[in-house]
Amino acid sequence: MNLAKYSLDNTKIVYFFLAVLLIGGILSFGRLGKKEDAPFVIKSAVIMTRYPGAEPAEVERLVTEPISREIQSMSGVYKIKSESMYGLSKITFELQPSLSAASIPQKWDELRRKVLNIQPQLPSGASTPTVSDDALFTPGTLTVALDTSDAPQAMQGTDGELTGYAVDAARALASRMGLKVAFVDASSADSVLGDKKADIFIGDINSTDDDISTLGTCLYDAAAVFGKTSDGESLSVSTETLNTATLGVQTSSASQEALAKQSITANQKTFSNINEC
Repeated sequence: MNLAKYSLDNTKIVYFFLAVLLIGGILSFGRLGKKEDAPFVIKSAVIMTRYPGAEPAEVERLVTEPISREIQSMSGVYKIKSESMYGLSKITFELQPSLSAASIPQKWDELRRKVLNIQPQLPSGASTPTVSDDALFTPGTLTVALDTSDAPQAMQGTDGELTGYAVDAARALASRMGLKVAFVDASSADSVLGDKKADIFIGDINSTDDDISTLGTCLYDAAAVFGKTSDGESLSVSTETLNTATLGVQTSSASQEALAKQSITANQKTFSNINEC
């Protein structure tokens, strides 16, 4: 039988069966089981290891390569991508997309055991590698928490725009990771990371939560001195000249701590915000 010829000669029958299939499909779709929040299984993880003071080549040789070799022996590995930076090793680990959701927790446990096994072989100055398999607070966006009253690290202008050293660092970090960036105002790491309202916190490094890890210090150890002379000439800064000068510093800031460490006994005028100087 020529099916094409039969269909052309009996269009009413063909339309009838098409209508039955269409109605049956619509009714079946409406009865399909659904979940309000469908589960989404993360199949990638990031292994971060700090090695303060080390050059990228040294980080690669002593930290990144040993960890990469160890985790390559796992089954179900899809892709391993590593990046060695000044004082920091970052390894992105991806599992096979075909792996079942039920097997993923066991794979992360195996990965953590592998990383733990390699720890004794890392240099003495290296930190314990941290394995993060959690999703971002907002997919595709690095949500950064910081104290917007902590000028000049972070401050909010009259137009509502955030500026400051920490803000610039957060934007650079997100750009390097290929992510967008969003900011959350918080006074401490515990207040925002404990409730998982952000991915990272830049600011006060003191924390009483054992689940919060300090990845390092940024900017707060790099105090700067700004000044001007009455005659417009270039300012020569030394311990001697600072001891005879009047310095404006932010209360409880890294600059004030740096002056104390250098035993500089200058006349200090303190301000709650360095921009008031």
